[in-house]
Amino acid sequence: MADSDSKMPGVVDRISQGIIELCEDKGVKYVILSKREIENYLPVEALTDDNKKNIYDAYCALNDTQKDYYDLKNGLENSAIQKGRIVGTQAALFSDLQGQQLRFLRRGFGSNNLYQLFDTQRDKITKATLEIRCRNQPNEYC
Repeated sequence: MADSDSKMPGVVDRISQGIIELCEDKGVKYVILSKREIENYLPVEALTDDNKKNIYDAYCALNDTQKDYYDLKNGLENSAIQKGRIVGTQAALFSDLQGQQLRFLRRGFGSNNLYQLFDTQRDKITKATLEIRCRNQPNEYC
């Protein structure tokens, strides 16, 4: 099982493609996640943190597809933001972001914070909340 690391729907990351080819060549079963990373499966309820309220609110305002491909740990790539707009690979996906929302999403939730949330918000990670996060991937069981 591996993250897709995809930045856009339908685009396979070159490392993920290498994993696919290696597994197929060796006859090994594999699963490449549809969403960017395993963290993208976390229900929004599990991301609540009083210290990250601004980014949480900005994240909640994203549509489901944007949530699927947003880098929760690191945020939007600083090199992909010019003059207050997204440019590059994710420009089309995040074209509607601007102002405060863009500013808050520039940074992610942070690796340590996400791992801490797995523990402190565990009760909010249920089959029902995972199914809501997987509604864009009907063939992928959460």
